[in-house]
Amino acid sequence: ISYSFPELSNLNISLESEYVFKQNEYPNNNFEVFIPTEQVYQLLDTSTPPSAYHLLNFVSSMGFKSENGGSYKINLRVENLFNKLYKNYLNRLRYFTHEMGRNILLSVSYSY
Repeated sequence: ISYSFPELSNLNISLESEYVFKQNEYPNNNFEVFIPTEQVYQLLDTSTPPSAYHLLNFVSSMGFKSENGGSYKINLRVENLFNKLYKNYLNRLRYFTHEMGRNILLSVSYSY
């Protein structure tokens, strides 16, 4: 969803939605390991996919003209707006940690 306000220094505002479904088709690479301290075999789950997740991102930008003919552009981007905990199936570290939480990016560019 995007909206532009040309009368407010070309202000653009967007809301992005990213939904990732749970993997249904995946190889079964689970295997058993022997735990010597307990003298038992235990299943090591290395292939079960994480749950589905939904992320919202916010994007905004404004443009300004400078006195010498150049122009400035200010961009603000907030990824994972609601700081959702999620795991990506393709990340090998998903068993140990979640993906990045809220990420705020601010950039200023000048064109001359």
